[in-house]
Amino acid sequence: MTDNGQQIIRKLFLDAFSKSMNAEQKQELEQIVNNKNLTKQQIHDQIKALCEKSGSESVKKFDEIEKFIEEIKEHVSKKVKKVEGKLSSDAFTFVKHVQKIYEDKTITPIQEEQKLKELANNASPLLKKELKSYDICSHLF
Repeated sequence: MTDNGQQIIRKLFLDAFSKSMNAEQKQELEQIVNNKNLTKQQIHDQIKALCEKSGSESVKKFDEIEKFIEEIKEHVSKKVKKVEGKLSSDAFTFVKHVQKIYEDKTITPIQEEQKLKELANNASPLLKKELKSYDICSHLF
């Protein structure tokens, strides 16, 4: 995972639970987020289980993070729906591939990043320009 991806995970999880977990639990959390072999689903499930073990404050924080992530997904979905009739078929297909990768919980964060990078690298300059003009998936370029 890139430093940027690692920083996002640290911000979302390690910082969020700094006050609600003891030192041992924080160490366990760090091991989970640093384990490059865990799938996104395994990371989710293990962090959730750790929060449940840690107590109600951690569970509440976990639920807040999940809600935040869902709100981001909803925002992106609405943004795509708003412009999907204007997108070329190539752009629409690209966006659907990106969504599929993000929704795939059976892959690791590193695999996700690799798939997104490969998809972005194979996009034509014209496709990139189109997506950037609608501010859709522009973070990949």
